[in-house]
Amino acid sequence: MGKKTGRRATYITFGGAEVKDVINGKEIGVSVAEYNKTHYVMLPQQASRTKRQWLGRDAAKAVAKFRALAAKLKGEQEKEVATLATVMVSRTGWKRNGRLVTGLLPVPVEQKVSAGEAQYIDWLKKELLNPSELARKTGIDAFNHFYDWMLEVPITLPQLIDNFFTMRKQPISAKEQQKTRKAWKVFCDLIRKKTVQEVCLADIQNYENHIHSKGFAPKTVQHYLNRVGKIFSYNVGKFEDNGRIIKIAKWCEEMERLEDTSSEEPVSISYNDFSVMCEHADIEMKAMLIYGLNTASTLIDISRITKQEIDLELQTLSTRREKTGKVKKVAYLWDRTIQTLREYVSTRTDSSQYLFKSRTGTAYTDSGLRKKFKRFRRRLEQDGKLSEGVEFKHLRDTFSTIAKDVDIDPFKINCVMGHSNKGMVDKYSKRQITNNLKEACLMVEREFFGTA
Repeated sequence: MGKKTGRRATYITFGGAEVKDVINGKEIGVSVAEYNKTHYVMLPQQASRTKRQWLGRDAAKAVAKFRALAAKLKGEQEKEVATLATVMVSRTGWKRNGRLVTGLLPVPVEQKVSAGEAQYIDWLKKELLNPSELARKTGIDAFNHFYDWMLEVPITLPQLIDNFFTMRKQPISAKEQQKTRKAWKVFCDLIRKKTVQEVCLADIQNYENHIHSKGFAPKTVQHYLNRVGKIFSYNVGKFEDNGRIIKIAKWCEEMERLEDTSSEEPVSISYNDFSVMCEHADIEMKAMLIYGLNTASTLIDISRITKQEIDLELQTLSTRREKTGKVKKVAYLWDRTIQTLREYVSTRTDSSQYLFKSRTGTAYTDSGLRKKFKRFRRRLEQDGKLSEGVEFKHLRDTFSTIAKDVDIDPFKINCVMGHSNKGMVDKYSKRQITNNLKEACLMVEREFFGTA
């Protein structure tokens, strides 16, 4: 390789080899910034200077982008194209919506790559030949450890339903117990398995197909599926037989975190759709929409936010996202957000600590808010005023997409999104939010609303 200048660089190892190249006799490669876990390359500039070029947090895309940049700098006539490549990854784990997977399941995942297709295929071949890297990215090591343990202490299916009825703080009515036992019996008779570790995704899918084939009404079908799903999801968090399923629950949280960082592309809401929703929403829904976009919040974030975490004078938000391990989430609130929140709060006569509350005066549940937004969205869709498939979570995607498009520092994006920044975000005071995050949040506002 070429001569390195300055202190020795440490490049990432990918596909069993360091990712680097020689440009005009100087060696460059892909490194990782530890403070935000984002890949970058130092590109040579005039007068022996270099410039940092960010390549993103995904290692596969970073390598592909680096190879395209290196080819361009070397004057190679390789055409850079956006390609879709299918990667087979092995996923395992319990799913909280009732779908259970305890065996390795190859899942095709499409990834967008801004590079030559031949380069991407070459990377894929190298990665598949590197078992340690593949195991690290797909969580196979964690699965093997868990699966070996579960084989030693099998959990029977009757244990799950007995626990579901006996360990609840609020008892289930006799009628509902009868219906739940009936659904569970249909499930067990169909799959013919005895222990939890024998159940796989195919069993769940067979049960769904079986219920659909019975010709039940859609609501009855959903009840059958939900009752079986609730038994699994309840046990994940509540079973206390020597900590067996508590271990499953902790492992499940880790798999959820891995799934959150999958290659699923974010979906942005258009300005027209957002304007239509705000125009036809009541003051509470309008406040939720603007607040959700401004702070990159989901419905579950909104259901938990309290008045004390919002400072209307300093225009700041400072809270913690429980879903991500109580990670700090901070943001600067736009003028339009403050105005709408003030208008909404002025309609409140209660003393609830929550910023948004249900009709009973208690905090909204996540499912309650989802139903509320679904009814609101469906009404606009039926009138032909709103595009189909708009979800509240797309507001969060919109913020992150715009923030990346306008080159906001990934560290600041993580602060607003509520992603882990190695504890550094915990040091943010309200004044620091105003000084350090104000411009970042305003850049997103100007880009989305087209204001000067």
